[in-house]
Amino acid sequence: MLVKLRSVAGVPSSVWLPAAIRAQIEDLCEAAYPLEACGVLLGVGDGEQVPWRITRLMPAPNEHGGDRRSRYLVAPTFQLSAEREAQQVGEEVVGYYHSHPDCEAVPSDCDRKQAWPGYLYLICSVVKEQAAGLGLFALAERGGPFYGVRVEPPPRFGETSVEIPPCP
Repeated sequence: MLVKLRSVAGVPSSVWLPAAIRAQIEDLCEAAYPLEACGVLLGVGDGEQVPWRITRLMPAPNEHGGDRRSRYLVAPTFQLSAEREAQQVGEEVVGYYHSHPDCEAVPSDCDRKQAWPGYLYLICSVVKEQAAGLGLFALAERGGPFYGVRVEPPPRFGETSVEIPPCP
């Protein structure tokens, strides 16, 4: 099942990423260094009325048969398993994460060629065993350019995502 991120040009402007999940991604990517870590991002929302929220992740073994220091592969059987598990609890597979060892957190040409529209791609830069930054991206069309997606922490209890104008 392909998740359609519904917004301008098919790319969301922002996605909520809780601090605990961000820290988990950074820890997993640091532990895999100098190889690329990878996994599946699960979430809820519709990208329009309800902002996308990454609710959890499923770390996957890097099944790439070549140089796993610069490539990753989430096996199709793992992807299918993640889809089924997500559906059972009312979530969707909203994207994938992977690390870039000793490289910036921006998509490579290889990342662009392998990516599908409608999914998020989170990249964690790891330099000398330390997480050095995150980037979140999405495609509007197959083979097209990646668009940056703003990463936001979700609102705390009592806060709202609705913009409230100041009182006069």
